[in-house]
Amino acid sequence: MNIELVEYGSLEYIQTRHLRDDILRKPLGLNLLEKDLTIEFNSMHFAVIDGKAVIACVVAEPHSKSVVKIRQMAVSEPYQGMGIGARLMIYAEKVLQKKIFTYIYLNARKDVVIFYLKLGYKCVGKEFLEVTIPHIKMEKDI
Repeated sequence: MNIELVEYGSLEYIQTRHLRDDILRKPLGLNLLEKDLTIEFNSMHFAVIDGKAVIACVVAEPHSKSVVKIRQMAVSEPYQGMGIGARLMIYAEKVLQKKIFTYIYLNARKDVVIFYLKLGYKCVGKEFLEVTIPHIKMEKDI
């Protein structure tokens, strides 16, 4: 397994879109592939690749020279609970730190807040609804 920064528009990027759609959107009756994805051109796309298949991914969307938003973390179901998501986040944070980002924030689904707490993120503010389910804003200085 390799963790990589994948290029927007590449085959690996397309696989990340399908994985995010399957894991994050379809269970909610939503479709990522119908959403306007033009904002993703300026984002960084991280993927865990096993052979030629993307098995985990996350998007880092720059909001300023020092602030980045993490979104749409997804791990393929057979690989969940194996620490792959944590390894992916640690890798992404290191890359982001090298690119001079100092602050990361994200909107975590309520059921995965513990995952981010273990990685050093802190809860900020009150619970809110996003894509029909409860979320909590989280942040971390890197």
